[in-house]
Amino acid sequence: MSKLIKTALIAGLIVLPLSAHAAGKMNKIDTSGDGVVTFTEFSSHADARFAASDTDGNGFVTQDERKSAMKAHMAERAAKKFAAADANGDGALTQAEIQARMDAKMAEKSAKRGERSGERKARKGDGERSGKKGMRGERPNPDTDGDGQISQAEHAAMVQSQFNKLDANSDGVLSADEMPKKRGKRGGKRSRRGGK
Repeated sequence: MSKLIKTALIAGLIVLPLSAHAAGKMNKIDTSGDGVVTFTEFSSHADARFAASDTDGNGFVTQDERKSAMKAHMAERAAKKFAAADANGDGALTQAEIQARMDAKMAEKSAKRGERSGERKARKGDGERSGKKGMRGERPNPDTDGDGQISQAEHAAMVQSQFNKLDANSDGVLSADEMPKKRGKRGGKRSRRGGK
């Protein structure tokens, strides 16, 4: 894997605190509870993730530290998903609990599909673009000195850049509609059958 791609992976873990689950993330980052995310809240959240990833405390996040942080994050997510499905809290999933979780997820997806359909129709009526390009693939390389690790200074510069990019109306705060939306499991739009 190229150095640039590895560095981009580090950056995705550390400096993009608002990459998915916009409403939940917003509530987590909006420590004042005023419904918007200030740069101070945004950078504090990103700095905490950087510090958590910098396990040796030397002010740099290496590939090994990134991998360890990624594994810990995945384990935490798996535990939360299991706990959410384990309705009776007995530490085991029954067929009924699995089915109930699947039904709830399907209902949630169906509701979101309906919302997106309504949003697309409204945008078409207003002459707006029907899609918003995601953050992935647009990130500059945060490893500006090319040493293969992200320093605190490089991290701070990237956090400022990402906040400015997200703050579409340049009012100095991020509102719910400026937050990136959750992406599909494949990281983007899925193609329809037949290549259409």
